[in-house]
Amino acid sequence: MLKTYSINSGGLPSYLFEPYYQLLPNYKDLHNTDPFVFGSTFYYSICQQGTKPGQGLTELPPGSVILFGSSVNGAFCLDTVFVIKDSIPYKLDKVRSLKDKVPQVFYKVGLEPVCTQAKPETVFKLYLGATYSSPYEGMYSFAPCKTYDEYNSVGFKRPAIRLEGFTSEAKSQGVTMNKDKALDTNGMRKLWNMVREQVSDQGLKEGVEFCMPKRKV
Repeated sequence: MLKTYSINSGGLPSYLFEPYYQLLPNYKDLHNTDPFVFGSTFYYSICQQGTKPGQGLTELPPGSVILFGSSVNGAFCLDTVFVIKDSIPYKLDKVRSLKDKVPQVFYKVGLEPVCTQAKPETVFKLYLGATYSSPYEGMYSFAPCKTYDEYNSVGFKRPAIRLEGFTSEAKSQGVTMNKDKALDTNGMRKLWNMVREQVSDQGLKEGVEFCMPKRKV
């Protein structure tokens, strides 16, 4: 932990951390980082897939946009915008087949630890995010961020996003699918741009690449 903030209300953070990872003999009761936003490509591998509310999450085509976030004070607050560029189907008992297809840090902390958390025969999708340098029809994945000011920064509130009929302001966790409102690429890009505008209007920037965490022994 780098810093503790005295102002910790109204959606502002209480702490500032520098990300790191550790390799543990047992990952029981721990959560992976999904989506994984470090390195040159974002990855989404398992969260809510294989659950009844998440039916359809393994069938998303390229160009789909996933908004990761949660409900805060009656508003949907955004963590990550994930634009699907490609995908790889996999089963938990075959997850080692992905070892040479992803960064090793992601494999060690995001994929390998989940091998025992669901039935081996369940099929999941490893989604690869479109990037700023390799977008999908002009769209790319990003996470809202703010330039750090060592002397004045107290962090920032996650941006509240409102897309009528597409975001849920009530869910603190879970998944909201919009398959019945399928959009063509132009419609999806329009919604994606609306999210970008709302992020910018709240004084935030688009984080498109984050340094890979270092290992802590």
